[in-house]
Order: sequence, then structure tokens, then C-alpha cells
Amino acid sequence: MGFSQAILGRRVTRFHAGASVELLEIKMNKPPAFQFYADDFLGGTVTMTLSQRGLYITLLCIQWNQGFVSQDDFDSLLGDGTAIAEPLAKRVLAKFAKGDDGHFRNNRLESERQKQQAFRVSRSESGKAGADKRWHNHSSAIAQPMAKNSSPSPSPNKDIYTAEFQAFWDLYPKKVAKPQAAKAFDRVTKTNTVESVVAGLKAHIGCESWKKDGGQYIPHPATFLNQERFNDRPQAMVQPPKRKFFQV
Repeated sequence: MGFSQAILGRRVTRFHAGASVELLEIKMNKPPAFQFYADDFLGGTVTMTLSQRGLYITLLCIQWNQGFVSQDDFDSLLGDGTAIAEPLAKRVLAKFAKGDDGHFRNNRLESERQKQQAFRVSRSESGKAGADKRWHNHSSAIAQPMAKNSSPSPSPNKDIYTAEFQAFWDLYPKKVAKPQAAKAFDRVTKTNTVESVVAGLKAHIGCESWKKDGGQYIPHPATFLNQERFNDRPQAMVQPPKRKFFQV
């Protein structure tokens, strides 16, 4: 069989170095390349001619592609019949071991083939295991029925604010952005007493600026708290002087 007539697409048993080796040859899935160790190749062919090296690498490629090198492959590559053909082939042929099936194989190349096959099998099995696990988790989530007596999702709790903040909020004249105000209240009362915050608020409620123009200048409660304006001393609302009447 010539090297162009590769046996692919079936499982075959080969006899290599006295042992049977089962190979799965699949045309579409077989590895298209093998590991080429440049230093090892140069070290093993340093005394070869360029022609011998060319023949050697060609035979390695044939073996990788079809699983072996046949006698016909050698003959087709060395069919010129010249005197140099025999010594050229003899030196290169020493790199290949003849199996019980009559074909030749390079031991190192077959070892690399087995490594690749084992790696691909392990990756395939890992991928299948991962897919099975993901599908199992996904299908379990889909198949999980809703309990008949399960409670509906709770509505937002109206009592999420503390009593101290609620008292502050009820007292504050401009009720805007309550959640932000609650966060600010929680923050400032870690370093200030609730009593001081409420007392400061009461002082501002009676100040002139907060009474002006219908409370237009009252800050948002969160702003009042974040800027700690409860520590300010607001100007009290100025009462107009009483008019005095004099009797003549």
C-alpha cells in the first residue's frame, strides 16, 4: 500500500514491538499535527545528510497520517534505483521498528500519538461530565415545583424605620426622600445623640429662614442630617415690636 492510501475511519489492532496496540483512526477527528521537538530531532540526525533528514521527516509525516510506514512507502520514495539509494535508506530505516504486521513505526512518534489520544479522551470526558452536571442542575431547577402552600412574596415592610427616626420624620416639616433621610439619620446618630438631633431640629423649626416664603428654604431632611445642621444655632424668628399707645 502506498503512503497516500491511508486506512482511516475504523478501529484496528496493530502489533508494534511485540505488543498489540489498538488505534482508533478517525479521518475527521484525528490530530492534524504532532509535537516536534527541534532539539531532539537535531541531536538524533546530526550525522545525517540533508537528504537523509528530508527522507526521515517525510516518513514521520506518513506514519502520523496513516499510522505506519509500509515497505511500499520506502520503495516509492527510493525508487530511482541508484547506488546511493540503499545506504540512504538503511540509515533512515534504522529509526523505524518493524512490527509483526510487516509495517514500520518510529517508537517516539507512536508514544506522542498515544499521549495525544489520552489527552483528548480526558478532555472529552471532562467536557461531558461538566455538561451533564450543568444540565442536571438546570433541569432540577426547572422541574422543582412551587409549593402549594408557599407564601407569596412579602410586600415591602412599612415598619422598616426605627421609632427614633420616625419621630424625627414626623417632626420634620419637609417630607422628601425618606429612605435617604433614614440612612443619614442612622449615620449621624452613631456620633450624636438622638436627643441632640431632635433638639437641633426643633430649634430650626422656629427660625426665621425656615418660616420665610412658606418654608421654601427648608433643606431636605437628608441634607439637614448629612451637613449636621442640627448643631447650628439658627436665628430665632424676630417678633415685630409692639406698638405703644400714649394717652394725651
